[in-house]
Amino acid sequence: LSHNSAQAVTFRVEVDVAGDNAWSEYGRFAVPPGQTVRHLFPDSYSAHWVRLKTDTSTRATAIFTYGPASSEAADPSSQAARGR
Repeated sequence: LSHNSAQAVTFRVEVDVAGDNAWSEYGRFAVPPGQTVRHLFPDSYSAHWVRLKTDTSTRATAIFTYGPASSEAADPSSQAARGR
């Protein structure tokens, strides 16, 4: 997650687990200006849809990678494993 704002932006991640338009909040991630925040979903986590909302108007980027975690992301001390 990243953005182009001069102040921190909070991203709210919502999921639709069953694909039935029943959305629930998965988590919130505060992203400081000029930084990228990564999050690793648990291995067994599954949802049909994911959407993001921000607490302020901004131009944002979110990249989702589906597949096995990289060794960096699997390391609990790495930024990729932090988030929630």
